[in-house]
Amino acid sequence: MITIERVAWDDPRGVALRATMDDEMHERYGDGHADEDPAVTAERNRVLAVDPATVITSLLAIDEDGTALGHIAVRHLGDEVELKRLIVLAAARGKGAATALLAEGEQVGREQGRPA
Repeated sequence: MITIERVAWDDPRGVALRATMDDEMHERYGDGHADEDPAVTAERNRVLAVDPATVITSLLAIDEDGTALGHIAVRHLGDEVELKRLIVLAAARGKGAATALLAEGEQVGREQGRPA
């Protein structure tokens, strides 16, 4: 059974999961942008960055042993609420963690006055 825990952006389990996500993305896509215009690189980095001051909460998917299997952040983006940085560990995929994280992210959005 998977449970969802609301934590701060700097929770060490969330930090570790986001680092895993970064490693997977780098492995998958490598340095495919090495020769692009620096302005394009800067804009992509700006869009992908998460300002911790905008984070409402981070959500962790926790298994019955207490292990963090997945993460998603819920943040303010102007007048909207945005879900960022979704990851589920490879060994836990297909077990409902992402679905549970997204459902709780939608709940946080509703609590912030935003429709699902």
